[in-house]
Amino acid sequence: MRATLLRVNLSNGKVSKEPIAEAVVRQFIGGRGLATTLLADSVDTRIDPFDPAKPLIFATGKERGKRKGKRGKVTAFTFPLLP
Repeated sequence: MRATLLRVNLSNGKVSKEPIAEAVVRQFIGGRGLATTLLADSVDTRIDPFDPAKPLIFATGKERGKRKGKRGKVTAFTFPLLP
């Protein structure tokens, strides 16, 4: 199972692709689990809620992009405004 992380920096317009380790993808099947672990691993949870560096993650499910006629879903993740 191959998964790719697309990082988009809205401050400078830089876009980069990074592979996600297969072990991580298999452990957290689907967009929700994977996005949650990527968010938890990518930033200090004590970050200011209004800090522009705070990540916003859009994740799709495992069936997204396949031609099976199934409906795909996209979910957005970030840290809450209140601690």
